Amino acid sequence: MDSVFAELKSAREAKRLSLADISDATLVNIDFLRAIEQGKTDILPQTYIRAFMREYASFVGLDPAEIMRKYDAMQKPREPERPPARTEEKSPAMTPIVPESPPATTQPRTPLNPQAAKLAILGAVAITLGITLWNLLSSQPPAATEIPFDAVVKDNESRTGADTARSRGLAHPAGKVSADSLTLRAVTSDTVWMQLTIDAGAPREYLLRPNARISWKAKERFTLTVGNPAAVEFMLNQKPLGTLGKRGSVIRNMTVTRDKLPRK
Repeated sequence: MDSVFAELKSAREAKRLSLADISDATLVNIDFLRAIEQGKTDILPQTYIRAFMREYASFVGLDPAEIMRKYDAMQKPREPERPPARTEEKSPAMTPIVPESPPATTQPRTPLNPQAAKLAILGAVAITLGITLWNLLSSQPPAATEIPFDAVVKDNESRTGADTARSRGLAHPAGKVSADSLTLRAVTSDTVWMQLTIDAGAPREYLLRPNARISWKAKERFTLTVGNPAAVEFMLNQKPLGTLGKRGSVIRNMTVTRDKLPRK
């Protein structure tokens, strides 16, 4: 059976559409669409891959829900086949003679406290229920997060809009920024996904549309992971860095500091 990626491609070709046609209509970068057709779903986080696949399916006339059901079925790992149990025939053997041991001295049994017996039974039941509940929870796969494409874009635009306003002087973060701080600016020419970590903070994800302008400040360093890096140009403290990778590729965990600039 053809994969869901081949089904998307076949539907596109049946309507005589090009990847550029879908990209123009959905605003999804053409390299991301090409990667989806090739089954390269590790180029972006699953949140964006799923949103892009739903947009693709809807545009070529397929049912997005059905496409995602097939995609989820492809992601489930197959259980390894177990070899059939081997039945070993036991040959008749002589029963070994066990020497009789001397009878053990019989000691009187101490009667069990009824309260202690009740506590022991309750403890065994609690342990059994805990193990059963743990097996049930761990055996169920986590549900995939479904986020509509528009919601993905709006969420990222709200975050990047705040950062863009800050870079233009429309908003100021609390506290003063030291004079020797780093300022990283980015200008996109196409759709770009990016994950950015400032100093030792938590990473943040951005989905930038074409012609987006955004900047960030740090004290010591930036750590970048960028999808489609050829479509974004960076500048560090007024020094152009240019693009950091090839079109359609992914650069991962690239560190940018004042003394250590990325190599192209």
